[in-house]
Formats: sequence, C-alpha cells, structure tokens
Amino acid sequence: MPFDILLVSLVAAVLAIDVRTIGGTMISRPLVVGPLVGLLLGNIGIGLIVAILVELLWIGMLPVGAYLPVETLPVTTVAAGLTILLKDTISLPQYSLIIFALMAAIPLGYVGRWLEIHIRNLNSVLSAYLVRQAGKGDFSRISLIQGLNVLITFLKSFLLCFLPLYFGRGILENIVHSLLK
Repeated sequence: MPFDILLVSLVAAVLAIDVRTIGGTMISRPLVVGPLVGLLLGNIGIGLIVAILVELLWIGMLPVGAYLPVETLPVTTVAAGLTILLKDTISLPQYSLIIFALMAAIPLGYVGRWLEIHIRNLNSVLSAYLVRQAGKGDFSRISLIQGLNVLITFLKSFLLCFLPLYFGRGILENIVHSLLK
C-alpha cells in the first residue's frame, strides 16, 4: 500500500509539471488524472467518477488574467486515491465514500493555489535576477533556474498528493467509523 501511494504521488507530480515545461497539454486535468489514478490503484471506474465530479465542480473557473483557479490535480488524485484505498475497509456505499473523500480533498486545491501564487512570486524575483544577469552577458544560470522551477512544482504536487494519501487514509477511516457508531 505505501508503494502504491508513492507511485500515484510520483505520477501526479510528473503530470503537474506539464504546465511548466510543455506548455499546458491538459494531461494534468482531472479527466486524465482520475482514470490514471484508478488504473494505478486497480479501479478505473472510481477514478473516472471522481474526475467527472471535480471537472464539474470547477468547470467555470478559467485561468483568465491574473486569476488562478483551484488546483484540481491534488483534489482528483487524493479523492480518487482515498476512495479506492478505503472502499474495502469502510462500510459506506461507493458514492457516499466518493463524496466523503472529495470533501476531504477539496481544501488541497486551495492550498495548491496558495502555494502556486507564492511560487509565481518567487518566479518573478528569479526572472528579474536573470534579466539583470543577462544584461551583464551572463546566461549561465538560466537552465539552473528553469530546472529549479520544475523541481519546485514537482515537489509541491508530490507533497500535496503523498501526505494526504499516506496520513489521511487512517484519519478518514477513523472519522467515518466514529460517525457510523
């Protein structure tokens, strides 16, 4: 089980860097991430249901101008992952468990957006530094800064998926069992 959580988190983190490196190919959207999480954990159907629900929740939130929508990748990954990991240990109907896991995962989207704002602020500072260096004829740090940006995005997404899946599984199980008593 810890290996599955690690694998899902690594795959989600790799998908998250698509916006930074490739230019937004949409592979980090819930309709791709959800079924992929389901495939990795053995239940594509639950992954697809979670993906559809997450897409519908934020279908009108477009990244227009300076507005950053909620990060849907960690919400989809964690909600689908928790549902699949807990479906055999919690005696709730499948759709109830999906909604419960989704409610637990939604705050991650807002945490991800908050982190993304700070990452973009850091990028502004680093970009200004690179412009100053380029003005002096020093182009040696451009690749390093680009790599750092990709690493930061990877780590943000990995931690936003791994920590809730690894620690949240037991917490959610205890909450549901206490509610059902």
